[in-house]
Amino acid sequence: MIEYSILKDAVFCFVCSLFPRGAGKLYSDSAWVKTGVNQWHKMKSCGAKKLGKLEQHFSSTSHKAALNDYYLFMTNSNHIDIILNRENRKKAIQLEQEKDFNKNIVIMLFDIARTLSWQGLAFRGDGDESGGNFMQLVQLLSRHNPLMDRWIKETSIRAYKVHYLGPRSQNEFIELLANETRKIIVNEVKEAIIYSVSADTTPDISHEDRLAVCTCYVNSQGQAVKRLLEISKGTDKTGLGTAKQIINILENNTLNPGLITFQSYDFASNMSRRYNGTHMKLSELTGH
Repeated sequence: MIEYSILKDAVFCFVCSLFPRGAGKLYSDSAWVKTGVNQWHKMKSCGAKKLGKLEQHFSSTSHKAALNDYYLFMTNSNHIDIILNRENRKKAIQLEQEKDFNKNIVIMLFDIARTLSWQGLAFRGDGDESGGNFMQLVQLLSRHNPLMDRWIKETSIRAYKVHYLGPRSQNEFIELLANETRKIIVNEVKEAIIYSVSADTTPDISHEDRLAVCTCYVNSQGQAVKRLLEISKGTDKTGLGTAKQIINILENNTLNPGLITFQSYDFASNMSRRYNGTHMKLSELTGH
């Protein structure tokens, strides 16, 4: 605790210099902090009744108070930045737990969407969303899974009342699943190199024409498979217009129309007509 100054030829108290003021230091000896002590012949004690300057200082209230301040300073757990970091860590842990909770819920909702899609079932009913298959499966899962039960019960206190159960979220789940499925199909077609296309148009419930384009190919296991690639609004019913739309769909999915080896359509005139049908126009556009 003692430091020696060559310049002043005197000693100073290290802890008292660091913490010269505060509780218990009202009557502290300033010499140990400011001017230094160099009365060398008085440093050592002469018996129990005549204490030297070192013993007097070390046993003083001011030195003990400074020593206590020094101890508190060296105890990292008492630092304000450590205390703040501890709170920050606590908040960070809570945030990570909340993220994991949200992630688990989204995985469950994705599984429900995947199951309904796989089974070809409707997600929503007519008018009443609570009676739809998606919401009914969510309610069923909540009766057996505490995470889903908590998710539903905490909806009202959650920020912006987010629940991911509405029609918009359901449609987003469907779109994300469709995109991932389409990526797998496209990769398989690229591995097969050559492929054929099959297309047809049909009106939907709103009486608008929809063009469905399928690809046929042999996968890496040697199996012949047929996959629906995309359904889009029919923009031109003519043979040339449909052929161009098929090419656009293939190119948008990063498939090369020049690798088409076979085409398959129904007997509608705009599809199979010998000179102006989709079959002939697609062959002309792809150079086959």
